[in-house]
Amino acid sequence: MASKRRIRRKACEGKRQHETRPEANFHKMMLINNHLADPGSLWVYRCDFCKKWHVGHPPAKLLAKHNFHSGKS
Repeated sequence: MASKRRIRRKACEGKRQHETRPEANFHKMMLINNHLADPGSLWVYRCDFCKKWHVGHPPAKLLAKHNFHSGKS
């Protein structure tokens, strides 16, 4: 079982923290517009640990549930 500290490091380390959701969405769009990410491959979410907004890849469970890769939502 992973420690809470390790889980937090994995959740926040190396990720840019945004104060607001619109700020995070802007960052996400900049990544897509600069061809650093594919449309639909990133999502914006509020971190349970730092309470800030991050841009990242959706969890595998969410991908499977909503069939993101097959174009169905």
